[in-house]
Amino acid sequence: MLKSYAAQVKKELLIQSALIALDALLCAAFYALIANAVGNYLFSFDYVKLCYLLSIALAVVAARFIIKTLLCALKSKLHYRIEEAVRRDLIVRIFNENPLSVQLKSSLNTSVINAVSDIVPYFTGYLLSLRAAIIIPAILWGAILSVSPVSAGILLIITPLIPLFMIFIGKGTQKLNDRQWAQISRLNQRFQEAVSQINILKLFNLEKKEVKNIKFMTRRWRLETLNILKVAFLSALALEFFCTVGIAFCAITLGFSVYEKGFDYRYALFVLLCAPEYFLPLRNLGQSYHIKINALAAAKQLAYWFDENNSLEKNSNKPLLLNVTQAPFSFSLNKVTLVYLDGRVGVNNLNLKIKAGKTTALIGASGSGKSSVLRALCGFLKPQDGSIFINDVSYDTFDTKDLVNHIAYIPQQPKLFYGTLFDNFSMGRSDITHERVIDVLVKLNIKDFINNFPGGFCYILGDDGKRVSGGQARIISLIRALLTDKDIFLFDEPTSSLDEELELKVLDGFFNNFPNKTVVIAAHRTNLIKYADEVIAIDGR
Repeated sequence: MLKSYAAQVKKELLIQSALIALDALLCAAFYALIANAVGNYLFSFDYVKLCYLLSIALAVVAARFIIKTLLCALKSKLHYRIEEAVRRDLIVRIFNENPLSVQLKSSLNTSVINAVSDIVPYFTGYLLSLRAAIIIPAILWGAILSVSPVSAGILLIITPLIPLFMIFIGKGTQKLNDRQWAQISRLNQRFQEAVSQINILKLFNLEKKEVKNIKFMTRRWRLETLNILKVAFLSALALEFFCTVGIAFCAITLGFSVYEKGFDYRYALFVLLCAPEYFLPLRNLGQSYHIKINALAAAKQLAYWFDENNSLEKNSNKPLLLNVTQAPFSFSLNKVTLVYLDGRVGVNNLNLKIKAGKTTALIGASGSGKSSVLRALCGFLKPQDGSIFINDVSYDTFDTKDLVNHIAYIPQQPKLFYGTLFDNFSMGRSDITHERVIDVLVKLNIKDFINNFPGGFCYILGDDGKRVSGGQARIISLIRALLTDKDIFLFDEPTSSLDEELELKVLDGFFNNFPNKTVVIAAHRTNLIKYADEVIAIDGR
């Protein structure tokens, strides 16, 4: 995953490397000028030469400032491009995800935001530090080698110890970080569930126990974080130790060389000025190493969403439904076995035929597989064995994602969104007007339904439709489905929360005013079943 996004910004990364190399060359030139200027001032004072050296050094500083500015601008561009690409691809994959996936949970939003926030610094922070840690020491080492081979040899011996130690520490840090990510994910999900189910917890007097459980999980997460910090401090201490030892050995050997062998003091000063700059990128890499660890953990958390085998077909080249058949639509299931992602069996070896333009009621005991059949007809649940046909055309021969353009599906628990009543009717469609909604209400014999809400169409339903009753939620979802004017209606207990009088009015209006539709209903109630043209008993187990 990280490699694929790195390939998308390869050009920017190459420019970044070139700017880092140029900055390193200017850094070496600057210290050479400073060493010569100090030597000129202390031992052979030449005012003209000193001014010349300092003016060139000032020009080098200005050039380095420009390069640093360009690097910052490039870093900002990288941040924008990577974050946009990750979020865009993630949203596309979430929208393509199977609606029955266990990955579509309440904690998804928080975990995704945290993961994306940890991935972006990998490109803007860690990769920058990694390139700097390779390019800058190499250029400065070459400059030091040209004036003091002994110092270059010392640096060559000390430098490999730093990445080796980082690898050794990094393995332990990776395990600790994985544990911390798992802990915060569990804590996040537990807290979200507790908040969403607070009424049930209070009903059974379990709120205090739940608070204790969350406190315990929070304490464990804090301990995991402290363990990572301990390793981080140990790593920083080791880096400082090796860098200090390397500079100290260079200083000692240079001191003896100048004192005993008459080594040029300007060269010695140049090496001592370059040595800290030589180790600085390695220090920065060590400090940013945790960015890589966090990014790898975040990528692991998002791995499911970037695995092409986990969700519904993407970028299918198969034809659309209307290119292979036309309405009205019939269905047939041939020895179909349906298994959910968590291993539950929906139906087993089921044979079923549903006639076009007719109303078919599926009856059976709870758990017999009625809802599973509806989800399979929608294309949400693919058969593990057997085949599903629409107008004798196999689901394998066309893009099943196109089914949503022809099917209106109402599940057992219809989803309502925060917003006005009209927003939940229109679902953002500009062609839906108040008049069209009222027309559907009249056809369903419930023209006064809107009057039950203070403010009418502008009534706010609240989160998950908490400000409406179960029966009202059913009617809203039914109206929303009828406004789509689809050819196929799949209803899972659409009137389960309605009283008998209201149920009869709605059913009578629906079947009299919306004819010639293929309607499949998972039903228990007698009033619903009697409107069916055909009743099929399901015992898919």
